[in-house]
Amino acid sequence: MLIACVGDVHGLWNRESEEALSWLQPDLSLFVGDFGEEDVELVAEVARVPERKAVILGNHDAWYSASPTRRGNSVALDGVEEQLDILGDDHVGLSAKTLPDLGLSVVGCRPFSKGGGDWKRFSKFYRQLYGLRNFDDSATQIVGNSFAEPEHHRLIFLGHNGPTGLGSSADSPCGLDFRPEEGDFGDRDMEDAIRAVLEKGRRVPLAVFGHMHERLHRFALPRTSRRMFHLDKSSGVAYVNCAVVPRIREAEGDPKATQHNFVLVTMTAALEVERVESVWLQKNQGDGSFERVETTEWYNRESG
Repeated sequence: MLIACVGDVHGLWNRESEEALSWLQPDLSLFVGDFGEEDVELVAEVARVPERKAVILGNHDAWYSASPTRRGNSVALDGVEEQLDILGDDHVGLSAKTLPDLGLSVVGCRPFSKGGGDWKRFSKFYRQLYGLRNFDDSATQIVGNSFAEPEHHRLIFLGHNGPTGLGSSADSPCGLDFRPEEGDFGDRDMEDAIRAVLEKGRRVPLAVFGHMHERLHRFALPRTSRRMFHLDKSSGVAYVNCAVVPRIREAEGDPKATQHNFVLVTMTAALEVERVESVWLQKNQGDGSFERVETTEWYNRESG
């Protein structure tokens, strides 16, 4: 089974991106959000993608609505609610998508996450939109949604940001790299939910997220690239950060051609992660097909 993961978009999604995704013929596509600053038109383009997909919106998708500078007890949510309406059931934030033919379910974590441990800054936004008071409320809802899925299903967790617990150095999958001090900038509610679900015997082969970009801030020098994959050997959970940003680049030597990034997760028949690759695709102008112009292997089960 092939899962195509689309990292933080930040405005870089177009007709050719959609064609590249179709060429891959994935069984499932996962979008981790940050399409734009409440860019409703771009979200509508993604919603029209015919491939089976699950989407979670990111902090940039609530750029104005969740601004902590807004005054008063209520938050204007028009832009956020319009995006949610457009995506419909494909948006899995604090919900789940059941895929019976694949034998798995996608469990959405807290959408619009900015990362880190500051709940107060966005408390009005989450209380008004989801009735959440704190991280514990969020974790409880994620866990409840998980157990509502068929018992025999494998669970894939999808977040905009990833969980805490994957390291506290700047180059960790969710490591703080944009301040001089380093630390774990993951989402505690996501870690708590995954742990609770595992403790009850459910199988979680994969967690996919973005937000923390592969290219590190200058504060992290001399390190320049983030570690984008982590395998928890005790639980079997493969954690994949697919935020390769920007996800569209010019082709070397041909400024008119562009290349599109996807992170591909190959699963075994037993729904275990077999291989994870970051690939760049370029369109062949002759027949309209695509070719892999660059592949970086992040994980291969055979080589460990």
